[in-house]
Amino acid sequence: MQEKTPQSVKELADKTKSNVTFDKPVKGHKFDKKYTLKEFVSHYASVGFQASNLCAAINEINKMLGKSDCQLKIYEPEFSFMCESDSEDVDGYDKISPREIKERAKIYLGCTSNLITSGLRDTICFLAKNKMIDVFVTTAGGIEEDLIKCMKDTYLASFDIPGKLLRKNGYNRVGNLVIPNDNYCDFERWLTNILDYIVLNHTECAKNFSFSCCGNNNNNSKCENIILSVSELIKIFGHKINDESSILYWCAKNQIPVFCPAITDGSIGDIFTFYSNRNRIKLDTIKDIHEINFSTIGAPKTGAIILGSGVIKHHILNANLFRNGADYCVLLNNASEFDGSDAGATINEAVSWGKSRGSGVKLFGDATILFPLIVAMTFADQEF
Repeated sequence: MQEKTPQSVKELADKTKSNVTFDKPVKGHKFDKKYTLKEFVSHYASVGFQASNLCAAINEINKMLGKSDCQLKIYEPEFSFMCESDSEDVDGYDKISPREIKERAKIYLGCTSNLITSGLRDTICFLAKNKMIDVFVTTAGGIEEDLIKCMKDTYLASFDIPGKLLRKNGYNRVGNLVIPNDNYCDFERWLTNILDYIVLNHTECAKNFSFSCCGNNNNNSKCENIILSVSELIKIFGHKINDESSILYWCAKNQIPVFCPAITDGSIGDIFTFYSNRNRIKLDTIKDIHEINFSTIGAPKTGAIILGSGVIKHHILNANLFRNGADYCVLLNNASEFDGSDAGATINEAVSWGKSRGSGVKLFGDATILFPLIVAMTFADQEF
């Protein structure tokens, strides 16, 4: 039977089923009034797109912090229909009650190295200094950039400077930032001295930083193999850099473990390649994976804040698999899931693996813009 040809716009749009309800109008900022920062950011909730997601991410982190009274008015449409699989909570876990939100979660913060290269390092340093995070995960570049910035500056430049020109003049570009080659030369000298200190003072180091030596170690003789985990090595870096601008300094001082599952993938790996006593230092990666995985077990609540993706994202979420998923999660990156990558995977995909219990927000955008706003509205909201 041939369908009736529509005769008006009304006929084209005349679908009147009422099993989906929306009642929050889209509204933007009104610049004929003055805003505080908190008011200005709060108004993003009704703008739509990633502006509304920004406010949802702020709410999610305030839940991690136990701030049930700091929730922005985020609109969530109500559906009168529901798939059978959606009507049940993940693996029998109940939805989080207001009482539970008042309990501070154990917070796992992860970020990629480029964000430490950027000025976001200072924001993360604030969190570590004030004990606002419980575990920090980054890449090799994140470790070395934090340390290098204690010695030499990184500079603002341009995305468009020819690579050959920079190469000839001894600069390395990260987006619109540049790092002089001399920075890495200074870092090599510093790190080599630290490694020498560990090798030559292995007994003192083992006692102070709880790692082990094996081999001909009787009567304080030469230790053939110095075995320490990557997080223990990073803790030594934090103590030895002795600089309050450093994230690693504050993590070491405040007993915040720092995990770096790919420690050799960067300048640190290059320096180890040429280090004359490299055969005497053994990095125990199994000890670290045991520690981060078991750190989630027994925590009443856990929250994951992941800036960027790749290894740091998987490392944190996989650790939360050991407790059947993080209670709260904020992902801030620009990766899409169409290629099946873990980088682009959504929180819904993490639920299927048991890495998340379902509560979370994926926010698309540049962390250098968005994360300081998030911190201002969550961790540091008393300042505004």
